[in-house]
Amino acid sequence: MKGRLMSRKEVAEYLGVTPITVWRWMAAGYLPYIQIGKTKMYDRKKIERFLEEQSSVEKPLKGVRLDG
Repeated sequence: MKGRLMSRKEVAEYLGVTPITVWRWMAAGYLPYIQIGKTKMYDRKKIERFLEEQSSVEKPLKGVRLDG
């Protein structure tokens, strides 16, 4: 995870969920993405912001592990 952009698989590993969950959250509008051709990539800073937002709400999204 050296670069700023992450693949769906990298995001899934980072968040501790499956790639399908990442896709569902992206499709529902929870995770912003950048489309490069047919490939969707995720900005690491925006993913970190998503985690911060989830830690400040009473009922975070199912599957988001906030304890590391």
